[in-house]
Amino acid sequence: MKIGILKWYNSVNGYGVLACENSIEIFCHFSSFAQKNKTPKFLDAIKFELKYNRKKDRDEAINCVILSSSEHLKDLFHIVNFDQIDEFNIENKNFSLRNYNSKDTYHKINLFEISIVQIFGNLTSSQIEEIILSLLHSYKNKIDVILKIFEKILFENNTFNYNFSEFFKKIIEEFEVYINEEYKFELFSKGLFNKISENEIIANVNKLDKALLEKTFSFFSYEKISMLKILKEKILVSNSSESFFVYDLGKLYLSEESFNLFEEFTIANINQEIYYDLWVKKKAKTFPSYYINFLLNKNPNNYNNIAIWIKEELITQDFVLNFMLENLYYDENDIDSAIFNNNFYRIKYIIEKDSSKIDFLFEKNNSLNSLIIWSLCKINSFNFQALKKFFVYFPYDVQNNIVKKLFYLKSTNLFDLNVKHLKELSRFDLNLFKKTKEFLPEVNIDLTSELIINIIVSFS
Repeated sequence: MKIGILKWYNSVNGYGVLACENSIEIFCHFSSFAQKNKTPKFLDAIKFELKYNRKKDRDEAINCVILSSSEHLKDLFHIVNFDQIDEFNIENKNFSLRNYNSKDTYHKINLFEISIVQIFGNLTSSQIEEIILSLLHSYKNKIDVILKIFEKILFENNTFNYNFSEFFKKIIEEFEVYINEEYKFELFSKGLFNKISENEIIANVNKLDKALLEKTFSFFSYEKISMLKILKEKILVSNSSESFFVYDLGKLYLSEESFNLFEEFTIANINQEIYYDLWVKKKAKTFPSYYINFLLNKNPNNYNNIAIWIKEELITQDFVLNFMLENLYYDENDIDSAIFNNNFYRIKYIIEKDSSKIDFLFEKNNSLNSLIIWSLCKINSFNFQALKKFFVYFPYDVQNNIVKKLFYLKSTNLFDLNVKHLKELSRFDLNLFKKTKEFLPEVNIDLTSELIINIIVSFS
């Protein structure tokens, strides 16, 4: 026994074509219909048997029955193999579940589903509910498949003047033990099932949008479900925009103590760039020191953002200065260009914003930091051995200023500059230049200091 949908029918000549599974078309004749008092019409659901017509060299439908009653629906369920339900999908311009008169839109429909729709069209709402209950009791091992079919028909493609929501919620509750966890969450997300557990929510946390999260929290009191635990799980799988609404809900639903725990968890476990975005948007509270250090070390131009952060009241000037001081390196034995730049630009910022901090830096008795201060300020005393060691790391414009300063100190008899000193400074580190170029692509090679020194040396 097979099922098909009447694709078209010529009532004058008494024949038509059935659309069947796998998009096969089968010829049918009125003489093959059992119900002689009922004229077949477009989109009727038909069950039939196949017979080969040797003369016409084709399969034809015989023993055709128009499906229209509850009993016919039971017959239909006996015919279908639920593990191969997709075989009943057909694609044709002439079909639409929503509007049977629409013939210009390309549709994919399922013969089994449209057959149910046609039968339901002949039943009252109470008859529909009765037959659904009967079928669910008969096919408990296929409960998920059958519920999805009825859900689609009753809600997505509902052509009936009746709301089946309460009935559907009732049967889901009745057959809950037969429904798998994934489908329970799907039903919960559609508002058709409320008895969802914390574990089921967390297992599907990546599917939770803002509306679903709010819905989750409105269904459960704090005693029944751990909002903090759910928000922690959600923030781990959130992109930047999603993390915004997760934080909003955290502030709305969590106590201050729980929100602080959530904040600690977030900054320790999520992508630091995402946390930085949360902080800049005033969602997160904790200063993202690790990522701020990364930004400042990546490109000195990022120091310009500090003024914006202060203006937006994300931080204060005093906080920034203390942060700069705390993140200076004091170990002189393992200095590379990255460490030098970290210290140079931080000290430069500190001097520009609060020159009173200079004395504090000198008190640390660190030759690198003292040399950086000397290069930036009107200070005469310096350590030439430190300059010889670190000169190559200075930005090119500062190198130029240092050479000028050396000549000034010589002219004022404060430093006995000679050719030997200049030779000791005269070196160009190609690897260092390449590294600088990588992080500061706008920097062009500048050998002004090198040229000055070499010209002087050449006339020694």
